[in-house]
Order: sequence, then C-alpha cells, then structure tokens
Amino acid sequence: MTAYIIRRVIIGLIILLLVTMIVFLFVRLLPGDPLIVYMAQFDIGAAQTIGEEQYQLLLTKFGLDKPIPVQYINWLGDIFRGNLGRSIKLQEDITTLMADVMPRTAYLGAISMVIGTSLGILFGIIVALRRGTWTDSIITLMANVGITVPQFWLGILLMYLFAHTLGWLPTHGWTPILDDPWMHFKQIIMPVICLSVGGMAGMCRLTRSCMLEVMRQDYVRTAWAKGLREKLIVYRHQIRNAVIPIVTVLGGTLGAILGGAIIVENVFAIPGMGRLMVAGVFDQDYQIVQAGVLMFGGIVIFSNLVVDIAWAWIDPRIRYD
Repeated sequence: MTAYIIRRVIIGLIILLLVTMIVFLFVRLLPGDPLIVYMAQFDIGAAQTIGEEQYQLLLTKFGLDKPIPVQYINWLGDIFRGNLGRSIKLQEDITTLMADVMPRTAYLGAISMVIGTSLGILFGIIVALRRGTWTDSIITLMANVGITVPQFWLGILLMYLFAHTLGWLPTHGWTPILDDPWMHFKQIIMPVICLSVGGMAGMCRLTRSCMLEVMRQDYVRTAWAKGLREKLIVYRHQIRNAVIPIVTVLGGTLGAILGGAIIVENVFAIPGMGRLMVAGVFDQDYQIVQAGVLMFGGIVIFSNLVVDIAWAWIDPRIRYD
C-alpha cells in the first residue's frame, strides 16, 4: 500500500507539472498585453502613451522580460518557497487573494457534492429496485435531462423563474452566513442547484447500472433463495458491492464541481475562486490563472488518490501490489 501511494503521488505531481506547463505557455500566447491592462486602470491615456523605457521597467518589475522557460522555472521556485506570486492588475499577494475567495468556492462545492452524491445514490437505488415501474421511468428521464443541461443555462432559467418571476430569491451576491443567515441561505440555493444537478444525474444513472449488475449475480439470488430479508440483501449484498464503481467517479465529480464553479460563480456574481480566475483570464493576469490551475489541479489529484485508497477499505478483496 505504501509503495502504491508513493507511486500515485509521483504520477500526480508529474501530471500537475505538465498541466501547469501547458497553462503557463498558452496563457502567454493569448492576444493582448497584461501591462496595457495594468496601466489602463490608472490612466486610460497612459496605456497609449507609455514610452519604451517605462515599458521595459514594467517588464522587469513583473519578471516578464525573461524568456518563458526562465519565467516558468522562477515561478516553480517561488511555489516551493510558498510564494504564489503577485497579481499584475490588482497588485495584491495571490496567497492573500486565494485565502479570501477559496473558502466560498470550497463551501459551495462541498454542499453541492454532498447533496448531489447522496441524492444521486438514493435515487439510483430506488429506480434499480423499482425497475420497469413509472418511478423508474420518471427518475431516469429526469436524470438523462439533468446530465445534459448546461449549468449557465440552468442558472439563467432559475434566476428568471425564482428571482424575476416569483421574486423569492435574489439574483446574485454573497452574504456571509454570520451576517444574515436567511439571506445567505437564499443566495446559495440556486448556485447549489446548478452545481449539484449534473453530479446528481450522473450518480443516479451510474448507481442504477451498478445495482442492476449486482442484482443479477449468483450470490444475490442465493441470498433470496435462503429467505433473507429484503433490507439485509439490499444493504449487505447489493449496495456494498455496487458502491465500488460509484466511489471511483467521486474524484471526477469533484473536478466537475470545481470546473462548474467557474461558470456558476460568474452567473450569480459570487466572489469565489472561479470568478477570480475568469477575471484573471480576461485581464491576462498570468499569476492568478497559474495559481488557480495549480490549486484546482492539486485538489483533483489528491481527491483521486483518496478514492483509490478508499477502495481497499470498501472491498477487502482489493490489494495494491
């Protein structure tokens, strides 16, 4: 087990390194100049009249005067020293910026993952046990629709229905839970729905397939023939064996939620990590984009490692050699 974990950590670090290299390169190939954006926020005319000497001073200040490979190596060196860099446009330490916005993204992501996973597994078990009934048809149809609905379209639809038409919920914003719990609850309802619907639908479909596969196994038929109670058969023999493939996709579900947060936070104007990264892309704020990708990539890789280790706990037959 120890050797397996070490090997997976090494592979994960290599993948993360490759991802950061790709992002580091392509974000610099985008048209435009981040220094123009930086100057424009102080004086619109300065961005047009800036002299060559001033431009070179800015390049040196932000470390953009060096070749791209050297910039990448320097950035990695800063990462190992615990320094994520400094935003070009905002002129703030990125570690401070991420410490401010990341808890909101993690909070929404955790709630969405718990709701989507638990309800998806529950509905999947129900439709598998009621296969061929109207319950199976309706929930399966809703799952097929939910897995294909774009998050931004669903967010706009929810805003039109619950905010514009009914006036029940606010269209956007973020209120800390300690300041106003009721307003906080109303503000997160629609974002959580948008983030959890896709995962819930996918988990429902997967759970249904896994349960139906397990229900056809010989040991399940033997349990029925022995006269065991239905609850005992379902919990001990069906769910436990069907949950292994389900656990496998949890790491991917977390990645999908983090990716969805980039869209949802911008739709509902939530000041989270996703919105900060989008602003960094439009402003060509290299440091923010690189740090965001590094953070999200590390979370996904770590979650997949935890899922792999959880296999052996769920099914003692699994061994890592």
